[in-house]
Parts: sequence; structure tokens; C-alpha cells
Amino acid sequence: MSDKLRLRFLLSVMMFCLYAVWGAWTPIMAVTIGDRLGATGVQIGAAYGVLWLACIISPFIGGQLVDRLMPSQVYLGISAAVCAGAAWMMSQQQSYSGFMLWMWVWSLFFAPTLGITNSIAMFHLGKESKKSDADDAERERFKGISKSFNIGWAVVAIGSIAGLLATGNFSFEGIPTLVTLGILSILFIFFLMFQDMSRTADVERSFSVVRTAGTIGWIISAIVLTIWLKSSPPVAKGTWAPFEEMQVTALFGVILTVIAFILPNTPPTKETKDPWAFKKAFVLFKTVPGFSIFLLISLIVSTEFQFYYTFSGPFMEDAVAKGGLGIDHSMVSFYKSIAQWAEILCLGVLTPISLKKLGLKKTLVIGTLAWPIRYFIYAIGQPTTLVLASNVLHGVGFAFVFVTSYLFVDRIAPRDIRASAQSLFMLVTLGIGNYLGTSFSGWLKDHYTTLLRDGTVDKTNWPMIFMIPAALTTICAVAFWFTFKEPAAEEPGTEEHSTFAH
Repeated sequence: MSDKLRLRFLLSVMMFCLYAVWGAWTPIMAVTIGDRLGATGVQIGAAYGVLWLACIISPFIGGQLVDRLMPSQVYLGISAAVCAGAAWMMSQQQSYSGFMLWMWVWSLFFAPTLGITNSIAMFHLGKESKKSDADDAERERFKGISKSFNIGWAVVAIGSIAGLLATGNFSFEGIPTLVTLGILSILFIFFLMFQDMSRTADVERSFSVVRTAGTIGWIISAIVLTIWLKSSPPVAKGTWAPFEEMQVTALFGVILTVIAFILPNTPPTKETKDPWAFKKAFVLFKTVPGFSIFLLISLIVSTEFQFYYTFSGPFMEDAVAKGGLGIDHSMVSFYKSIAQWAEILCLGVLTPISLKKLGLKKTLVIGTLAWPIRYFIYAIGQPTTLVLASNVLHGVGFAFVFVTSYLFVDRIAPRDIRASAQSLFMLVTLGIGNYLGTSFSGWLKDHYTTLLRDGTVDKTNWPMIFMIPAALTTICAVAFWFTFKEPAAEEPGTEEHSTFAH
């Protein structure tokens, strides 16, 4: 294996495992702690909110340690090991307080790794691009490999599906199909990798390929968990059993730990980064007309984001007679991973086309409208196929809104404070907005849930729970349409890059 291929492989596996660690528990944890620990909506929201609070705190902890004291891959390895242990401990908890204690441990160590893994990838891809961009022989070799792999991947995909159909095993809920989709998903990473390596060096393009491996990691964790749950006896509601999603999280955490310690060295920069750097961007409130309104609308949009992450799982599993979809617990993670496939498609194809043809404003509005359409479909609740298919709109909204917002901030901020402006945007949306969203959605879930005399849940008014974020995000889309000012296009010049998590 060439050094170039080995580097791409290690970075891709790093990103794959990082998002698999996160994606293993996020889709269904609300159901698990609700059924097995008796957690209320507010408590479920608080459990999801811990990570967003940790994201606000993380620049003051992990970022400072890595910048000053230790190589990035060492911190990543230590954090991954702690997270694996914390996830396993969460899987064994029989009280909500004990669960929350270990969720805090997990979140405080995991949150810094979201930025640190980006830095590791950008550091080594940038270093590689400076070594030799003139190795035409190697590029030609990978062109040949890419063509052969593409043909092989297509043959395997068609052959696998044909084989499943011929044997009568083709079913989206069947283990043979799930295994096949998992294998094809992993091979897709190599498809992208070989395509990238056969072209002229481009750090941003190479990073996007590495980051896509993270999204596929999220998908694979859903498939692994689905197979795990299908292979285990069902757990009755109100009965305690170890949390399977946390056990899968721990498993991927162990793999990430091993990968971290065989990554190439990423030394400390020795340059102290100011965790309060986002304050430098406050000048934009005075100098950029409409920036305050843009940030306020973005804050509201991000709060509504959490209704999907936190309570779409309980909605899917709730009985049809009670307004839910009646989806089996084992399949929820898989059906929610539809959003990640849509995200890959949008980021790779639709978003660039929309930005080029329609511009930032219309792309932002289309993305914002994707979420209320999905919530309106959730509120209607039927047919089940349409509701599940509407998860595609989550990926569309995610790609269109966050990529457009990132580009907008990058264009309106002077070059010397762009990184600070992006930090401010991420603090307001992915930090404060997401935390407020988990709290608001949890409170709303309890408000629209009726209880029996013994304290058990009678029925949840799911249409009302989803109509509220649908209405709010629709208002936000209209507000964007009337207040958003299309900034002038500018050649890219920023040296720091952000990426957004699911």
C-alpha cells in the first residue's frame, strides 16, 4: 500500500468511526431511556442536550490541550478510550441519574474530537499536497485502479441485488439486504477515495471525501445496530435491559481508539488559540446589514432541528392507534439513516447545482422549507411509506441550509475574522440553538402527552408536537426570503475550514 493510499485509508477510517460512535445512539436513545428508565420528555431532552452544552465548553478544554500540550492523535485516542468506557457504563445504568453522569463524561470527551479530527485530516492532507503534485505516474495508476474498481463496484451491486431478488431474500427489513447495503456502503468510500486520488491534488476536495466517510460511518452504525437488535430477543416496554445502542457505541469507540494511535503524528501547534475568538466577529452586527436578523433566524431554525433528532424515534415506534407509525424498534435507526444518504447526494450533487443556478438566497430558503414539509408529513402521519421517505428532506435541509450559511458567513466577514465569524455562527446554532431545541422539544413532548392514573403514558399528540416546528420553520423560511441579502461572490481564501455534524 502506498503512503498516499495508507494516509487516506487511515483518515477515512478515523472519520468513519467517529461518526459511527455518535450515530449508533442518537436515532433511538430517546425510546430506550423512555421505555427502560421511565424518562420523561424533559429528561430525554436534557440527555440529548448534554452534548450541545459540551460543544459550547469544548473550545476551553480539548482545543487548548491539543494546541499546547499533546499531539492531536494522542488526545483523540485518549478521548475515544474514555468515550468507549463511558458508553459501556451508560449501557449498564438502571437509573436516570446514573445514565446522565456517564453521558456528561462521554460528551465532554467526545465534543472536542469533532473539531480535532477535522484538524488532523486538514493537516495531513495539506502536508501531502505540498510534497508532490507532479507525480503523474501515480495519478495514472490510480486512474486505472479507479476505473476497474468502479466497474467492480457496479457488478457487485447489481449482482448482489439480483441475487437477493432471485432467492426471495430482498427485503429492506431482512438481514441479508442490510448486510449487502452495508458492504456496498463501505465500498462506496473506496470508490470516492480512488476517484479523488486519480485527480490533481485538492485539499478541500480530499477533505470532503474523508468527511463523507463519516456520514457513511453513521449509516453503517445504524445497519450494525439494526442487525444487533434483530438478532436479540425483544425487550418489553417497562422492562430493563442493557442499552444495545450504547454497546455498539462502545464497540466503535474501541476501534477508534486503536486507529487514533496508529495515525501519523499531528504535533501541537504551540500557538495558543483564543477560545473567546468568536467575540471578534461581534463587529459584524454593526458593519453588515441584516446579520443580526440572519443569526436570529438561524438560531430559531436550529432549535427546531432537534425535534427530528430527539423525538422522531419515539414517534416512529409509537403504536398506530396512538398516532405513531408502529415501526419495530430494531428498524428505526435504519429508516432514519435515509437522511444521511440524502445528505451525501445533496452535498455531492444538488447543493453545488443549486448554488450555481439559484444563488445563496433561494438555496437557503429551499433548504429551510424542506424541514417544515417533513414536519407537516410527520403531523399527518400516514401513509407510513411517505412518512419514512420524508426523512430525505432532512438531508436536503441539512445540506442546503448549513452549507449556504457557511458560505454566507465566509463572504460577509473580512478575511482576518472569518474563522471567528464561523465560530460565532456555530456557537449560536450548533451550540446554543441545539441545546434550546432539545429543552423545548422535551417540554413540548410532556405538554402534549396524557398520562393514566398510574403515571404511565396514555397517548402523545404527535400532530401538535410536529405542527409547532413546522410552523416556526415555515416562518423562518419566509423571513429569510424577505431579509436575506445576497452577498457578492468572492474567491475562496480562508485557511480554516468547518464541517457540520449531523
